[in-house]
Amino acid sequence: MAAQPSPMAGVMAMFGQPMAPGTATLMPLPGVVPQAAFPWGSIAHQMAIGAAMGGHPQSPVTILAHHPGAMAAMAEKAVVVPSAPLLPTQGNDKANMDERLWQNIQDSNYYKGLFELRTVEDVLERAETSVKYVNAWGDQAATQRRGSHFIVASLSGSAHLSGMRGWVNVHHQPSPAWCIIARLHVLKVTVDQMEHMMNHSSPYIRCIGLIYLRLVLPPKDLWEWFEEHVKDNTELVMTDKPNLRTTTVREVAVGLLTELKFLDTRFPRIAELVMRNIRSNLSKLGVDVGSGDSGQPSGGTSSSGGAGAAR
Repeated sequence: MAAQPSPMAGVMAMFGQPMAPGTATLMPLPGVVPQAAFPWGSIAHQMAIGAAMGGHPQSPVTILAHHPGAMAAMAEKAVVVPSAPLLPTQGNDKANMDERLWQNIQDSNYYKGLFELRTVEDVLERAETSVKYVNAWGDQAATQRRGSHFIVASLSGSAHLSGMRGWVNVHHQPSPAWCIIARLHVLKVTVDQMEHMMNHSSPYIRCIGLIYLRLVLPPKDLWEWFEEHVKDNTELVMTDKPNLRTTTVREVAVGLLTELKFLDTRFPRIAELVMRNIRSNLSKLGVDVGSGDSGQPSGGTSSSGGAGAAR
């Protein structure tokens, strides 16, 4: 009687790579293994593995349990891939953030401390206890000296706009809120998870959701998510001490929709046709936004504070 190939041999054949115990050939990790034919963790991927295992679907973790090297790599690098529909996004892998802000986030100790969190739920739990303001930058000293140069922060804490890159990288840290946003972008947020954020009891979690939506969501879909929050007058802190400034969820929502420069950073432009619809919808809710500065250039200047006032 001919020997039957083992289930693992079927998996090896499918992915076209020899797999010796203690190696990691299934994990699509940068610098470790090739990308599989299907996205790791996707339904198609698991069905393919199931077929190779003789028609009995197996969890990828079950398979990896036989291969210590893969498990080690998974523990170090992998994140939990959501199975529910992902939030639609556009733009780059840096969540369309300002380049300097994104780089400072990557270098910050707070962000590095988020690596151990593998799910969106874990990240939001951390945010509940550590996010105290929603501005993009923290530690905004009123006046700082570097040699003969003075850097004076405005009420929005705009010292990082000075162009003194070395000083910024060392002394001007990104806020926990924006580190949380960066981690969420890496983990990938599902539609259900975003709905949970939008209905969260904490105004900081709701604003983190709004900021992330403004950064990555196709602009034509923004209003559907923002509408209810334009009516939300819950107070929260925008800028930390010593330039303490409070705001409301309403002001954050309106500012995100109507300003290019807001929360001490820049946001992607919104096409003018979409902006007209947003302004029209805001007007119906009693918000006077004028021409705004989120669409095509209008020649005006924008504020870093709350935008739009109720009539």
